[in-house]
Amino acid sequence: MSVHPLSWSDMDRLRATLFARAPAPLYAIVDCARSPRAYPLVRDCALETACLYDGDPPNPLREAAPYLVRLQANAPFVADLIAHGWGEAWGIYAASHVALDDLRRHLRTLLRVRDPDGRVLLFRFYDPRVLRLYAPTCTPDERARLFGPIEQFLVEDDAGEVIALARSGARS
Repeated sequence: MSVHPLSWSDMDRLRATLFARAPAPLYAIVDCARSPRAYPLVRDCALETACLYDGDPPNPLREAAPYLVRLQANAPFVADLIAHGWGEAWGIYAASHVALDDLRRHLRTLLRVRDPDGRVLLFRFYDPRVLRLYAPTCTPDERARLFGPIEQFLVEDDAGEVIALARSGARS
């Protein structure tokens, strides 16, 4: 569901809300498969970034991969990400005190899951539509594994508002 177009005041409000609600430094996990605009934004953002896939994936995988970006509130990238990606399921936000490489290492452990038949599948936890449905169903052990060093996830809801998913299971 798209909530576009966002007004400048909506974008400013969303940016302020994301940073105000984050109890730690804020990261974005951007799903570049959602739009051909996403990868160039990440590639050119001038912020600390890392691909969640191992090594240096070849094109077109590189342009469709999920990327971790350490955000700075006033960086132009944040405005661009909200302007183009909010309401379009371009990714999720994570608040964590750990360094980008440590967070990337944790997030990589979530990329693959096994189905009941034992097949390995890609788990698109970085899709806000997936995470906001999955996180509340987790057992305490699954929640601990999902969150790892993350204090809180922030995701968009169907109406374009910010939902905070806390380690404790609380949702606001």
